[in-house]
Amino acid sequence: MKKCQFKLNDTFCSLNCVEILEQHGSHITFFLKRKDISLEIKLKKAFEQFVDYASKTIKNAKKFKKVTKIKFIYADFSDRKTPLPLHFLGFNQVQLEKLEQLVKVKRGFFLITGKPLTGKTTTVLSLVNRMVKKSGKEMKIFTAFKDRHNQIEGAVSVELFEEPYSKVIRKICFHKPDILVIDDIENAKTGFIIRKALKNDILVFAVHCSENETTSLVKLQSYGISRRLLDKNLNAVIFQDLNYFEGEISLLADLIIPDKNKNYEHFNNYMDVTIKGLNILKKKMPVIEAQENTKSEVK
Repeated sequence: MKKCQFKLNDTFCSLNCVEILEQHGSHITFFLKRKDISLEIKLKKAFEQFVDYASKTIKNAKKFKKVTKIKFIYADFSDRKTPLPLHFLGFNQVQLEKLEQLVKVKRGFFLITGKPLTGKTTTVLSLVNRMVKKSGKEMKIFTAFKDRHNQIEGAVSVELFEEPYSKVIRKICFHKPDILVIDDIENAKTGFIIRKALKNDILVFAVHCSENETTSLVKLQSYGISRRLLDKNLNAVIFQDLNYFEGEISLLADLIIPDKNKNYEHFNNYMDVTIKGLNILKKKMPVIEAQENTKSEVK
């Protein structure tokens, strides 16, 4: 059967916009980056040739032909959202420079943590998008997003959300994507998926809801991601919150990067947000003074 599977991969590797997602005997799933009827016909013909070849080579050929099945999955980008550039999110210049260095890495673990509705998934998408653009080549990305309306330019993105846990593990180990993105680390099963991915040298981006970065790192250990594994693989932690002041919303972000001695360096934009708030107050001061003068005149 292995010989047949190799022959099948050989048949389709020359076709653009096609990827074999799964193959179990004569059951096969193709991922197509665009809907193309002529491409489907080519694939079906090639698949029939493969079945004929396998029928002559494998015992119980009739049984093999009986279970023949082909399935297509299409990438539909019609209503997808493209991630924002990193400099739009609210990071300061020092943080952006550090992030530019980090997006060059090819393996390890990025953790984005913070309270609910603080833009963690937005940050992950922007980071991954920047990484793909920086690499200058097409990348294979496996995602587990609850919101499926996200598009990474220059990437073949395969969704894992709602699939059985064991199936996700098999896909990751067999296909070895460049990047794995998990929208929410919520239990030991998710922790095991991350451990498997890191073992296979896959770059992992993960989101976790938490009050602070320390709580998040402790929680990860309870999910089976040990301190030793983090020390070996952690590229960065981004803790973020939102600051609401006088109708303005600002990103509060703390970028935490481990140094060579496994100590954590912090790069935050808290002072920048404070200065922004003071500038807003300065602009409003003449208005406040004018209102006070008017009140005193009325009296």
